[in-house]
Amino acid sequence: MAVLTEYLSGSADGTAGYDIKINFDGSGWTEANQQAFIDAADFLSSVILSDLSDVNATFLINGSPRTLSIDDLEIDASLQAIDGPGGILGSAGPYTPLAADGDRVEELPWLGVMQFDIAEFEPGGFFEDADLYAATILHEMLHVVGVGTIWQEKGLLTGAGTIDPRFTGANAMFEYQALYGSAYAADPNAATGVPVENDGGPGTADSHWEEDIFTNEIMTGFLNLGVNTFSNLTLASLEDIGYATTYVPTCFVAGTVILTCHGWRLVEDLQPGDRIQTRDNGLQRLRHITDSTAPTAWQRQRGTLRPLQITLPDQGSGEMRRLVVSRQHRVLLADAVAQRMFGADEVLLPAKDLLGSPAARILPPTGSVRYLNLLFDQHEVISANNLWCESMLAGEEARRALPETERLLLEASSHTRPARHLVRGKRARHMVARIARHDRLRAMA
Repeated sequence: MAVLTEYLSGSADGTAGYDIKINFDGSGWTEANQQAFIDAADFLSSVILSDLSDVNATFLINGSPRTLSIDDLEIDASLQAIDGPGGILGSAGPYTPLAADGDRVEELPWLGVMQFDIAEFEPGGFFEDADLYAATILHEMLHVVGVGTIWQEKGLLTGAGTIDPRFTGANAMFEYQALYGSAYAADPNAATGVPVENDGGPGTADSHWEEDIFTNEIMTGFLNLGVNTFSNLTLASLEDIGYATTYVPTCFVAGTVILTCHGWRLVEDLQPGDRIQTRDNGLQRLRHITDSTAPTAWQRQRGTLRPLQITLPDQGSGEMRRLVVSRQHRVLLADAVAQRMFGADEVLLPAKDLLGSPAARILPPTGSVRYLNLLFDQHEVISANNLWCESMLAGEEARRALPETERLLLEASSHTRPARHLVRGKRARHMVARIARHDRLRAMA
């Protein structure tokens, strides 16, 4: 690949999904240092689903007005001499338009700038470490998209300038509970929002997650050696500021019964160490339980937090089985259609992909919903309300929420390998429609 002057992520023609155009301005660019921008833009186009309104807008850039036609976000990236290695890495953020031809109804960034010190690419410079460089570019591109930079104007930041600023988005508050349960439990002000950084001065305070709590999350104010993780906390915050994203929590709802070595037990009564019946591996010891609550108000704000009810007849008796889960929780289906479409006798698909069939419906926000999920040494298929569905498939953010002893055990395992072939989206819904058309949507024995 040659050195580029511009790059467009998302759809090839810019007509669908969230597209990011990067202008590589000035000199100093190489294929290697451009790749981190390309990877970050491609990643954000994969997790942000919004196709924002096209807009013609005028911006004041370097003292001169500039009119652009934008879909969905444009970024001016440049490498400049700032203060040499070991100093300021760079800066990034969105521009505010002077005028626009029609208002973009989404009120989300249109144009941004990302500037970095070219000296940091020299031997001994910060960007000599490829992983830290990639994390820096994703971090700063998230600022351009709006993380930390538009929280206040969106009315989602309280306590700015104090010792305890908080982000109040409902989805991020949910993930604070789910991913950082011990910190949430020890936080006397947890109900007021997600802790935001109050140290570091302008550019750091009030615009990042609190480093002391969230450590190596990608959007704390201080990058760490090793992995800096894009977690569900940051993804959920993108949903809160107005983007449609791939974010949906994955959990059982309190009141669900799980098949254990002692028979059926309520999911909320289970404890780490309990032995749970699995479809593939007999009785397996439960390692960890995530536990969080979505109040009614949060469900009204964000439909992603509303639970979904699955109703399926038993394969043998025809007796109806019902299960309430979060929309993204995967359930097990088996049918000849799955074999023809995916080459697998059994597949796991998100509950939300059953919508449109008689098997699923979204429940209205009539009260708080307690969500729990179960983590084993590996991804398992377990029985919940007599329906086979998945345990937690732990990504990096889920692992960081665990006690250290459990995290070390998981790191020695192959936990990221799914228990079945995973299907989702248009093809999964097409499979469900074909099975339903022949009246074969059934709970598996």
